[in-house]
Amino acid sequence: MNTEDHRDAENAALRERLSRLSQASLRITEDLDLDAVLQRVVDGARLLTGASRGGLTVIDDAGQFQAFFTSA
Repeated sequence: MNTEDHRDAENAALRERLSRLSQASLRITEDLDLDAVLQRVVDGARLLTGASRGGLTVIDDAGQFQAFFTSA
């Protein structure tokens, strides 16, 4: 693979990642309910990173556990 082909492949991969990020951003902002938004954040992060599972812990101002969101 020459340099130009390699650059084209990298650009295509970056375009795909940007498209997926844009789609995730749109899904996250569909709802103003905080729990729904946080769940979408966890789901989107898991999908974008290719992880098999994801989790998000919410801590309040006093440092106490408030909520935990998972994605599988």
